[in-house]
Amino acid sequence: MWYGSATTPIELFGPTRYQWDQGYFQQEIYRRVNAGLAENLSLSESWSKIPDKLAFYDYI
Repeated sequence: MWYGSATTPIELFGPTRYQWDQGYFQQEIYRRVNAGLAENLSLSESWSKIPDKLAFYDYI
C-alpha cells in the first residue's frame, strides 16, 4: 500500500495509509448518516446520500 503524506491531494493519489488506518473515512460516513437521521431521513435515505468517492476511499 502507498503511504503518501498528509499533505498529498486525495483526488490525485487516493487516501494515505494514515487516513485509512485512523478510520477517518468511516467516521465521516457515520457522521453523515447520523446527520441524515437527525433530519428525519430514513436509514436507507441517509446512506444513499453518501458520496461514492467517500464510500470507495473507506473500502480501499
